[in-house]
Amino acid sequence: MPFKLILFILCMIIAAVFTGFNLENSCDINFGFKRFEQVPVFLTILFSFLAGVLITLPFTFGKKRGSSAAKTEKKLFAKKEKIAKNALRKNPDEHTVLPVQNVLQPQDSAASETKKA
Repeated sequence: MPFKLILFILCMIIAAVFTGFNLENSCDINFGFKRFEQVPVFLTILFSFLAGVLITLPFTFGKKRGSSAAKTEKKLFAKKEKIAKNALRKNPDEHTVLPVQNVLQPQDSAASETKKA
């Protein structure tokens, strides 16, 4: 907690120093229909930053569409892993670990022999 407070105070000091150095610097801002003259530079930067934050907020708190595919993939991987562990527990005599694909798609020995013949 104190670290966040120290960091916040440090940021405020940097912002105050930046403001102090740029009080004399001014610029003109033209929106096409309205022109603002002699606007301090630090105000221009501050309002530009705030406008960027406001534009970004809906995208930050909006519905996350890409994460559902990642969650589905994680669930599928966990399910495959669970099936592989259960298969290994059922056959403790085998010294090799079965691949996950073979565990998910068990082949019936009778069905495979008829396919070969």
